[in-house]
Amino acid sequence: MKRNKVLLSAYSCEPGFSSERGVGWNWTKEIVKYHDVWVLTRAANRQTIEYELNRNPVNGLNFIYFDFPPWFRFWKKGERGLYLYYLLWQMVSIFVARRYHRKIKFDVTHYLTFGSVMLPHFIFLMPTKIILGPIGGGGQAPLSFLGQFSLKGKINEILRHSIQFIYKFNPLLHLAFKKADMILLRDQETLNMVPQKLWHKSMLFLETAVPPELLNYNINECKTQGLVIVVVGRFLHSKINVLTLKILQSFKNKYKKPFKVFIVGDGSERQRLDEFLDKNDIKENVEITGWLEREKVFEILTQSSIYMSTSFKEGGSWALFEAIMMELPVVCFGVGGPDVLIQDGCGIKIDVKNSKQVIEDFSSGLLQVAQSKILRISMAQNAKTHLLQNYTWDEMGQKMGKIYENILS
Repeated sequence: MKRNKVLLSAYSCEPGFSSERGVGWNWTKEIVKYHDVWVLTRAANRQTIEYELNRNPVNGLNFIYFDFPPWFRFWKKGERGLYLYYLLWQMVSIFVARRYHRKIKFDVTHYLTFGSVMLPHFIFLMPTKIILGPIGGGGQAPLSFLGQFSLKGKINEILRHSIQFIYKFNPLLHLAFKKADMILLRDQETLNMVPQKLWHKSMLFLETAVPPELLNYNINECKTQGLVIVVVGRFLHSKINVLTLKILQSFKNKYKKPFKVFIVGDGSERQRLDEFLDKNDIKENVEITGWLEREKVFEILTQSSIYMSTSFKEGGSWALFEAIMMELPVVCFGVGGPDVLIQDGCGIKIDVKNSKQVIEDFSSGLLQVAQSKILRISMAQNAKTHLLQNYTWDEMGQKMGKIYENILS
């Protein structure tokens, strides 16, 4: 295969991290196996990247660093101002990309991290082949669930629905889709935002893969006596919320046996979760741990029986990958990345229609898995095998290599 010149636009890209930073870095490492790569990223990432490359040089990998000067970005602190800064970075970085293109003559420009249909970019202005994604942003909690959310959650979800509706008519978004040679989508919900006439050049493709350190992770086979359910993530209206606890309360009413629940994480919904626990007897089963070191999370996962996810909008969740690699059966909503990842026989996916239906169906799904150790083992093994066959970084890199080959042939 000819080594082409690829420009990766990766606002977030750093070694040694999960989330978006890990996505940028791991995709970069895979694509450079097949092509010469220039990564356009933030100058703030430079120190971490160069430290890693000094230790482990990579042939064919180059970086283009761009950031606004400190005096211009004084207002950006952590996540405060993140999306405004991202927009400004995209608006100016396209000129940096075009300047380098005049010298290097890229064959492909690939828009990678922070990929969302609701976050603008200007990669379509590059005079090269264009790949978008994997991008998300199409996920949403159905409005029938508003009654389960806090006032802030209700406002956020109504705004999200409104913005998604408006974006269906956004000329920049449609131009980006039209100019792209391939569009990679994280979930079916985001694919549905792409005009059907462009589905011939669109495909579902998760942004994450099995963390390399888990490929040979030594799992403690001595599970804790009794049933243990684990939930990991941020306490948001669209992820871990009061609905999560209502499902667990319904499960307790059906199961009639001792069990333990670990909820790992924290967030803006914490107070509402605590208030619900204080009023219901599920409290005696639940331990909210807060955020933990990764090894401590792994320790809990290896001692658990079932992994539970109540996220309405999620891409390729790192926590879900970790749970499956720790050989846990999964019960989750049949939306977003989990819907793509969990195949038949690999877990139980719950339709998302309304809160009453979800509480009943999800608790019944938990009960089905809880009552059969054979089913738990079978689902866990099937899911892990599916991941190892389709979602290692090496496998993802090979698939991406074929996509590049097809659009350049």
